[in-house]
Amino acid sequence: MYSLALLAVIIISIAVIGGPLSFLFSLLRNLKGFLEITRIIFVFLFGLPAMTIAIFLITRWISVGATLMGLFGAASSGLGMYRTIKQIQEKRKPAN
Repeated sequence: MYSLALLAVIIISIAVIGGPLSFLFSLLRNLKGFLEITRIIFVFLFGLPAMTIAIFLITRWISVGATLMGLFGAASSGLGMYRTIKQIQEKRKPAN
C-alpha cells in the first residue's frame, strides 16, 4: 500500500508542480542565445508531461480533488507553452 500511495503522489506532483514551473519559465524574457534555447526546452520539458498527466487526471474521474489538480496543471502548463510559442512567433516576425 505504501508503494501505491507513493506512485499516486508522484503522478499528481508531476501535474501540480510541472505546470507552474512551465509557466514560470515562460515569464522569463529578453534572454539571448543559449539561455533562450534553454528556457524554451525547460518550458516544454516541464509542460508536456504536466499536460499529459493533467489530462489523464481530468478524464478519469478519480476524485474531485484529482480533477481540480488536473485542471490547475493543465491550465498552467498550457498557458506557459502558449506564451512561449507566442514569444517565438514574435521574434520570427520580420520588422516592417
